[in-house]
Amino acid sequence: MATIRPTIIHSKTLKDGRIKIQVAIAHNNQTRYLTTDIAIDSPKEFKNGTIVKRADASYLNTKLRKIVQQYQEAFDEVPGAEGMTCTDLIEYIRKTGSKKCITLQAVFDEYIALSDISDGTKRTYGIAFATLSKCISPNTILENLTPSAILALDKKLREYKRRNCKLGPAAIRNYMTTLSLLVKYAVRCGYVSYKIDPFASYTPPKKPIRDSWLTIEEIRKIRDCKPRLASVALCRDFFMLSYYLGGINLVDLLQIDFTNMSRIKYSRQKVSRKTDSKVEFSIPDEAKPIIKKYKARNGKLNAQVGIYSLTHDFCFTHMPLLAEEAGIGKKVIYYSARKSFAQHALELKVETPIIDYILGHSLGAAKGILYHYIVVTPKMATEAVRKVLDNLLGDVKNNP
Repeated sequence: MATIRPTIIHSKTLKDGRIKIQVAIAHNNQTRYLTTDIAIDSPKEFKNGTIVKRADASYLNTKLRKIVQQYQEAFDEVPGAEGMTCTDLIEYIRKTGSKKCITLQAVFDEYIALSDISDGTKRTYGIAFATLSKCISPNTILENLTPSAILALDKKLREYKRRNCKLGPAAIRNYMTTLSLLVKYAVRCGYVSYKIDPFASYTPPKKPIRDSWLTIEEIRKIRDCKPRLASVALCRDFFMLSYYLGGINLVDLLQIDFTNMSRIKYSRQKVSRKTDSKVEFSIPDEAKPIIKKYKARNGKLNAQVGIYSLTHDFCFTHMPLLAEEAGIGKKVIYYSARKSFAQHALELKVETPIIDYILGHSLGAAKGILYHYIVVTPKMATEAVRKVLDNLLGDVKNNP
């Protein structure tokens, strides 16, 4: 029979000096440790398996006893436990998804392994879970998630700093949405049940509107600037290529085979698993020199200059430099090309279904009943892109 007791490991301290309470599992001459989400300020606050000298000691001890009891009940239910090693016993509990002690980490690992989601989405969830794990232990027992725990986590996320910057409302909203997704998955699988939904009292931060579009004059400034650094020039070229190709996202742009320089045809990766709709239109003349400049032998774009490779992190650091070179006194991000194209198309009275088509949005019932009756054609998209780019060329056309 497994022996379970709370303990602390003096050598394992958090960056702020606090110590997480561990649950020691002793079985068949082996001892393994599972981390709880309970932390104390110093070893003096823990004595003989009990939290002492704290105003909240009574509450934390009740919580700790519940955790130990849940583990004990779960292990007692395992068939053939006496013949297992301690490691096997813990792994069995994780794999069988016992309601008594399934952890956030176990649910996340299972969801990523079994869900029909793209690799890109898996990476996004992985980033979100890694950040969540900085503020709540991945070994937290799912059954112990309460409305107060969710509110406390939200507070920690608001105070958490990444790259010396606090997380924005959009990031916090995305991370909490990821946690909510895992909780709902565990409930559907029967791994856990709640009398009160942990998110019942939680209101996520409002989704901010990305007011990052640029005026025609500002797009022209970027187009015409002469960056001193090759890395900034790389950023400028791909920013303008995105605008020329209807606001295409970087992840989609780098996957396109440009062997055929006359037309572009692709499915936006973000919605490709939900719909088979494709974006197709003629490649405008403005885009062709940039494509030719960076096109590799396999037809795809080689977005690298020397040691620099075009990634989202690269754009995050170099777009402000591009804005400075172009003399634009406001925030510019790579997404600004997409946002600006859509804004300029709308101002030119391009029909919204055509804008949706060019941007690669999923078209269906969610967009309204109209989309059951109309079809946007590549010809319509080509004409719309040309209309936006002719507007950009206005300064040239009016001053030959």
